[in-house]
Amino acid sequence: MIIITIIDVAFVLFVVFFYICDNALFKLNYMKKILLVISVAFFSCVLFAQTRAELYAIYQKSIEENDSIALVSLIEKWEGMYPHDADLYTIKVNYYLSNSVKNVILLSDTVPAEGVKCFSIKDENGKEFYTYSENRVVDEEMYLSAIKTFDEAIRMHPNRLDIRAGLIHANLLLKQYEPAVQQILSTIEHSAKNDNNWTWTLDSIAASDGYICLRNILCDYMSQMFDADEIVLMEKVLDTCLRIYPKDEVFMNFKGVITYLSGNLQEALKWYLKAYQQAPNDIVVLRNVAASYNYLGDKENAIKYYRIVAQCGIEEYVQQANYMIEELTAQ
Repeated sequence: MIIITIIDVAFVLFVVFFYICDNALFKLNYMKKILLVISVAFFSCVLFAQTRAELYAIYQKSIEENDSIALVSLIEKWEGMYPHDADLYTIKVNYYLSNSVKNVILLSDTVPAEGVKCFSIKDENGKEFYTYSENRVVDEEMYLSAIKTFDEAIRMHPNRLDIRAGLIHANLLLKQYEPAVQQILSTIEHSAKNDNNWTWTLDSIAASDGYICLRNILCDYMSQMFDADEIVLMEKVLDTCLRIYPKDEVFMNFKGVITYLSGNLQEALKWYLKAYQQAPNDIVVLRNVAASYNYLGDKENAIKYYRIVAQCGIEEYVQQANYMIEELTAQ
């Protein structure tokens, strides 16, 4: 840092002159001047050095104005002032990713995956082609720099949830599901160590309830993997969640949904009932319990739980529950 350099040089000059000068009076006067220089240098640096918040505001402005030159200059300045700062890592990562990952337009005769928006065109021979956009790594070196920076940032700042989430998001965006899951599992394990005391941008508290914040993020990741048909990896994440947080009704309910979709209705009901024991007023869990009993042909229990749902006060759910009660009663 420039601040330290000025003070160090002044101090060295002071020490050297102190030992080589024989004139005591001159030595005393010179000592006062050197101390004055050191004091001025120190307090000037304290007064005029930019805070992390100010630097981050400059970063936001450079992003809004799409000013890459200003961004590079900011990174160099930040490194000089706060070389291992968590937010410096996030800015560097965003710079690397923005220059390595691009949304490219593809033209292919292969039908894109389900859910991918595309346009179809035919050539003069009637052959059909598809055009769609996809995120691709266009600069491998830049991308590897981003991943390396992510890893260092997490090692230096393990409680910064935004950095961990950024790495996971980048991997999911590029359909790199294995490394994404590896980091998700690492995050879950770490949450048991830091008691979900997570921080975010500029080391602010991530949320009033760090556990709920993490749980919502994990559910989003699992939903993304489910949509991508990465069921095995998704269940690996879910099973780790249940191992670390065995009494969480959301994870239990999620497990019930996955088990139900696999065709095991009886096992799914067991998970829903476990979730119900932990959260008897959770309307999502109640509806799943009622629906499961209905699918299994247990009309009596289905009506029992639909009646509880009908008391929830949410109009849509009340109407659906009353409709199912009428249907089941009429059978």
